[in-house]
Amino acid sequence: MPVRGDTLLRRDHSAVPPTHPTPRVLGIDDFSFRKGQVFGTMLTDGERHEVVDLLPDRTADTAATWLQEHVGVEIVTRDRSADYARAISTGASHAVQVADRFHLVKHAGEVLERVVQRNHQGLRLAAKAIDQERAQQIGSATDDRQPPAQPLPQQQLTMERSVPESPARQRRLARYQEVITLATEGLGPKAIAQRVGLTRQTVAIWLRAGSFLERPPSAPRRMLMTAYEPYLRERWQAGDQNSRQLWREIPAQGFKGGCETVRRLTVHWHTERGRSGPPKHHVSKPPSHRAPPTRSTRPLSPRQARWLFLKPEAELKPEQRRYLEHLGRNNPDVLTAQQLVSAFLQLVRKRALDSLESWIEKARASGVAELVEFAKGLVRDRAAVEASLRYKWSNGMTEGHVNRLKMIKRTAYGRASFALLRQRVLAQV
Repeated sequence: MPVRGDTLLRRDHSAVPPTHPTPRVLGIDDFSFRKGQVFGTMLTDGERHEVVDLLPDRTADTAATWLQEHVGVEIVTRDRSADYARAISTGASHAVQVADRFHLVKHAGEVLERVVQRNHQGLRLAAKAIDQERAQQIGSATDDRQPPAQPLPQQQLTMERSVPESPARQRRLARYQEVITLATEGLGPKAIAQRVGLTRQTVAIWLRAGSFLERPPSAPRRMLMTAYEPYLRERWQAGDQNSRQLWREIPAQGFKGGCETVRRLTVHWHTERGRSGPPKHHVSKPPSHRAPPTRSTRPLSPRQARWLFLKPEAELKPEQRRYLEHLGRNNPDVLTAQQLVSAFLQLVRKRALDSLESWIEKARASGVAELVEFAKGLVRDRAAVEASLRYKWSNGMTEGHVNRLKMIKRTAYGRASFALLRQRVLAQV
């Protein structure tokens, strides 16, 4: 277009903003001009799903003045802001205030996080308890694999010698034992798979087998050095034990690898007493029954513990479930908060207004300071909280328009004064 950007900006400033009828259901929320410093207010129509107006600040007086000038608002959805509650009471005292259910759920989760933060030592102790349990399980599994005193058939002896005592096998054996234990308790393959973290097909195969299924040993792979190893062993035993010199000798025989490949092969040929050559024959060592090294469990942060506590139990991994059990067992306040917060989230999702009063009484009687304070906040804002459970309206649509405003502001390249921003947002462009 043969026009300059400044001309377009002047046209935007001089344009007459679109007019909107006074909404019956009004949504109100704040937005930031400068994050954490300067804020404005957005007003939306909950039935038409459009922005009605923008206000230059988020003070109660400005919002109350707008409401007094626009008579006809019957329902107002808002967050838990005390300023907006006061503005609605002043400017539209007859309107029903509806607290946003998302913010109710969010604040309840933050209560649980603060309780966990206050008992943060329990996070480390729960991780230590998990490590101790794992060490005991591996130790008991190792004891169970001790060779029996009576002689075994030759076929079984051959099988036992072929099974490597690797950490992977021990972990797999521990899982198999857990599957068998759960099966004896009456659980089916699907429930066992969810508890142990395996597929249902694997659990079914293990249960049908009747015994632990060993994985067959992998066939030895032919390495790049296989054809040249006899020559290198001969040269090594003759006294030439410099890997670089050995590497220089084998390219003439067709070797195309590098010096590092030869070095990795010969590094195992050094003996403890010097370079007297590799052993002439390999003697297989008896399997070690020492427990393999285990990784230490990393303590969760208070926020991570909060999300796990509020996650459905069927979706938790076995180790996560045990971690939360230890955390709740050692910290009664955390367990109480988890139970009450989970009950509150179910109450809000099902919009069970009849259960609100009994939940508030339980929170007050819990003795957990954070829950008691949260219950007091619900009582102070009780009418709006009850309305959120009675009406379908929420502030989600307003939050979506706030997100769109952020995009408009960021694409304005610094030309986002309040007047220009208001024009663009109201024009839906």
